[in-house]
Amino acid sequence: MLSDTIVAPASPLIPSPIHIIRLSGSKVLEILYKLTQKDFSSKEPRKSYLVRIYGENGEELDEGLVVFFKAPHSYTGEDMAEIFIHGNPILTDYIVKLCISYGARYAKEGEFTKRAFLNGKITLEKSEAINSLIRASTLEGVRRSFRVLKGEFEKLMSELREEILDVVSQVEASIDFPEDVDYELTYEEIMGRVSQLYQKIYGIISEWKKTKTLIYGAKCVIVGKPNVGKSMLFNSIIGYSRAIVSPIPGTTRDFIDSDIDIGGAIVKIVDTAGVRKSYDPIEKEGIERTLQIVDSADILICVFDSSEKEPQQDDEEILKIIKAEQDKKVIIAINKIDIGDADFWINLLRKKIEEISEKNIDQNQISIIPVSAKEKIGIDAIKEEILKFFFQGASYSEGVSVITSRQKAIAEEILQNVLTAKNFMMQSDYLGTAYSLRNAIKKIDEMLGKESSQEIIDRIFSTFCIGK
Repeated sequence: MLSDTIVAPASPLIPSPIHIIRLSGSKVLEILYKLTQKDFSSKEPRKSYLVRIYGENGEELDEGLVVFFKAPHSYTGEDMAEIFIHGNPILTDYIVKLCISYGARYAKEGEFTKRAFLNGKITLEKSEAINSLIRASTLEGVRRSFRVLKGEFEKLMSELREEILDVVSQVEASIDFPEDVDYELTYEEIMGRVSQLYQKIYGIISEWKKTKTLIYGAKCVIVGKPNVGKSMLFNSIIGYSRAIVSPIPGTTRDFIDSDIDIGGAIVKIVDTAGVRKSYDPIEKEGIERTLQIVDSADILICVFDSSEKEPQQDDEEILKIIKAEQDKKVIIAINKIDIGDADFWINLLRKKIEEISEKNIDQNQISIIPVSAKEKIGIDAIKEEILKFFFQGASYSEGVSVITSRQKAIAEEILQNVLTAKNFMMQSDYLGTAYSLRNAIKKIDEMLGKESSQEIIDRIFSTFCIGK
């Protein structure tokens, strides 16, 4: 319901200098009067006013600032207020509960932005951009999100829609007025324009993999056979002792993870159970979970033990993983070089990788780094390789791209419709061409939220934080 009034803290409920409470809806002025004993209907909107905050019995609780936004000139398009108070979580929680007792209800995830969308204040892809900007794991991710927020993506898709509509008009004119059309010239022109449309849409999609990493971060999974030093390497990378380290093989039975900042990029580092052939049901379950996590990884750190004189059968299991995951960034960490033969293992693994690779080794995808997790040797080199995954080939000058999986999926449908139109045109099927291009236009409207089901809209805003 858009007629009710919602309230939520717009800042984390932790001790801090300032907390912000947001209100939106028809009862904002009434609630503000009860909280501050001030009539904001007579005050100039969009200005901050110093006020006292009063409790339910009229006692003074705090002194803060209130900004009132009169509909429709607000973020949500409704009457809205932001209350700035001292950042005590108990105080903030109490004031929110007071607002609820005065007629508001607690806002759902993303409900302020959802109301902005439903009230026509913002398009759907801009709503998504707000969420991705808040959650971006790198500064470049912030930049890419903001490009969408300031309207570059909407402008691009609207221009694309007009181009497709123009081609549809040309195709349908050829159907409706055949006597006025030079089919040979028209065919060549339409084919050329459809091909250009395909290239433009493909360009929008092509940056998704890089954009996804820059905005949503990367998962880096450490994998290896038991007792090669995975947990110690995990602790060395994250900078403190989180995983249990033991000389007993199979100590780690389940995965543990930690989010860390590496050079301005947020990375989830995951320590996993050792991979080997096992008949222990608990260990087998841990190994199965490891293989599932490997599938979801962006980066793999495959650990080998240089203190061993030659590779063992369980090392072959790790090489099989490298072969199966050649589309991922792979860092081969040759561990225990403080007591082992690093050169022997570097040469050995280079040969092994050449044998299992179906193509030449891409130096940007697979790297070999000698390390000692115990002595903290090579840890910075591993972090540098992880960072390359984020920023290799990324620059601020790149064009606008999709920034959510929803946008990517719809863009792929648009691309498929344009490709289908091209195939119809190659058969001189003008009706099929027009039909496919009109489907592409419908998908653009869906992308921008002009034609989206309530279920899809609800799902998009459910990923937002409360208070946004």
